[in-house]
Amino acid sequence: DDTRVAAIKSSWSPRGSVDEAFCDMLFDKPHPLPPTAFPSLVHAAPQHESLAAFRWLCRKNRAATMAFINTPDASFGYNHALTPLGKFANSSGSLRDEAEASRLIREMLTLGASYRIRA
Repeated sequence: DDTRVAAIKSSWSPRGSVDEAFCDMLFDKPHPLPPTAFPSLVHAAPQHESLAAFRWLCRKNRAATMAFINTPDASFGYNHALTPLGKFANSSGSLRDEAEASRLIREMLTLGASYRIRA
């Protein structure tokens, strides 16, 4: 995977400094993000609290972003298949606080992410 994906981690930069302009710079220059790194970035964006990266992904390739983020996976260990967003929302300790988690989940749902799909 492309090492630039790790740069959206909130622990690597001041909170709020990762915006869409930063994503444009990071993922389009000096060369575009390769297609093989795209799924990693889609997965990393919510895990690292980056709404900006998620918005950037939707702007660049909404179909691919939604196809990945809305694919249920029964291997998460629940009695039903969860999408990556559902897994993220049901995990503990991945975000600093519940308000931030709620904001991220609300934004992702607004952009078209699915929360849960029953198996």
